Amino acid sequence: ATLPGLDVIASPSSGEYKESTKTLEQIADELGANYLVVGNVRWEKRAGGQSRVRVSPELIEVASGRAPTTKWQAPFDAELTDVFQVQADIAAQVAAALDVALDADERQALAARPTANLAAYDAYLKGEEAWQGGAAIDPASYQRAIDFYEQAVTLDSGFAPAWAQLARAHALYYSNATPT
Repeated sequence: ATLPGLDVIASPSSGEYKESTKTLEQIADELGANYLVVGNVRWEKRAGGQSRVRVSPELIEVASGRAPTTKWQAPFDAELTDVFQVQADIAAQVAAALDVALDADERQALAARPTANLAAYDAYLKGEEAWQGGAAIDPASYQRAIDFYEQAVTLDSGFAPAWAQLARAHALYYSNATPT
């Protein structure tokens, strides 16, 4: 989303399609998008050892009047401790597939890690899931999100995105729900 020349649909807007039965063409049309990034994530949890993750992203071009076509696809396997590197690699390859040239600052921004604490990042992502899963209409979802964001900042007090989302969740919970 930080790359010049690219407009990325906000995750709350695209998140509603997670369990959708709509076609890629319908989704792209509703979002006003020319490309969609879809994918699968598989986890291998090893007993007493390091877990692995396999991410299989696919960049799909959705052009009016023709079938969607795969512009780029590549699986990524990594130790769970390297999940941020996997994210950076996927972002860089999607940018390359879209013919977006990256300068040194943009490559550095893609490789940035929001936190070194994977448990904090996991709690943050669970907060994001709760937030996108219905916080706008369900006070219980607000509270679930707040609980996960609080867990994230407890695990890493310097995790700025988690603090920002925690503040946002508290503010919207207070203004839209009925807090005690």
